[in-house]
Amino acid sequence: MQLSILLDKMPLITRIARLILVGMAVWHLYVAFVGPPNPYIMRGVHVALALLLIFLTVDRKGLRNDVPSWYDVVIGIVAAGAALYPSFNLNYITQRFLYVDPLMPMDIVVGITLVVLLLEGTRRMLGPMLPITALLFLGYGLAFTSTLPSVILEQLFMTPEGIFGIPIAVSATYMVLFILFGSLVERMGVGQLFMDFAVALTGRQVGGPAKVACVTSGLFGSVSGSAVANVMTTGTFSIPLMKRMGFKPAFAGAVEAVASTGGQIMPPVMGAAAFVMAEYLGVGYLTVAKYALAPAVLFYVALFAAVHFEAKRKGIGSVPKEDQVPLKIVLLERGHLFLPLAIIVGVLMMGYSAPYAALCGIISVVPVAALRKTTRHYVTIDNILEALEGGARNVLAIAAACACAGIV
Repeated sequence: MQLSILLDKMPLITRIARLILVGMAVWHLYVAFVGPPNPYIMRGVHVALALLLIFLTVDRKGLRNDVPSWYDVVIGIVAAGAALYPSFNLNYITQRFLYVDPLMPMDIVVGITLVVLLLEGTRRMLGPMLPITALLFLGYGLAFTSTLPSVILEQLFMTPEGIFGIPIAVSATYMVLFILFGSLVERMGVGQLFMDFAVALTGRQVGGPAKVACVTSGLFGSVSGSAVANVMTTGTFSIPLMKRMGFKPAFAGAVEAVASTGGQIMPPVMGAAAFVMAEYLGVGYLTVAKYALAPAVLFYVALFAAVHFEAKRKGIGSVPKEDQVPLKIVLLERGHLFLPLAIIVGVLMMGYSAPYAALCGIISVVPVAALRKTTRHYVTIDNILEALEGGARNVLAIAAACACAGIV
């Protein structure tokens, strides 16, 4: 078992970025084990790591770039330092009179730097719309209210609100753990389980390939909460199969995109909005998940019906026999991989917090995968490290969105 992150030939900066990604995942797991530190530290480190990694791994055009330019490295370090400023000056920030004591020149410089670089990092990850929205709200506050600019800046980055408010708290304590869980189970073969399970259930029906995409994306969405990760995992099989069986490329892509997006509302692991909703409403995450179940099922029933009628109209049949797998074999060989998901649901139903449930699920993944020979080969150091790296990479967009939402 070789450590590809350390031994593969790659530029030094790429190796460093990958190690920081793994370190980000490990740090959040460590915090989940021992308990969260001061909110300023927890949220500041989360934002700092996210901004540093965005500038190290995404170029100005918003494309993945494993070899960043020197100025992106510098910008990333500056952004991380600005995000850590409240953590490094915790006594100063907590002892001053909020909105009464004037900001020091360094406070103003660091605050403006953080806001500007956060907007740029969000643009790289998610496009221009969210940063533009944040700028409009910021401009409104500056131009059409009596609030002093210094007060707005103070609210944005020197309080446990603004950039370091509830959205980023949700990203740092809830979403990162569930995304790491989804990445880990995917690397342990659960994606193949969901695909084979969906083929066994719906592959023999009219329009089987598209129905397989619906079921697979719904199942994967229940553990991932990331539409992009869902498409990348399930779409590589379902889209070519749909095209091969006669669906138009545009329709095949649309089915996969819609089915994967629906995974954001499929319990137990939903998108970031569900966790933010639970925090704002002051209710348990299980309550939100419970009320989301019926709309999620209806969403997939409607998509299933649309696919069925389109297949009937086109005369498209079932999945080819060579691609079909009996349900009994699927469950015998890989059915045990459902256990981590069942553990999360069980822990939530016992009344424990969502982060604790996610941590229990994460702890169970590797031992469960090692139970049977059919999945034991997935349990390697490389696979685990790549799962941590991939999970941390998936967190970046959510962290940027949550931090930018704090400006609004």
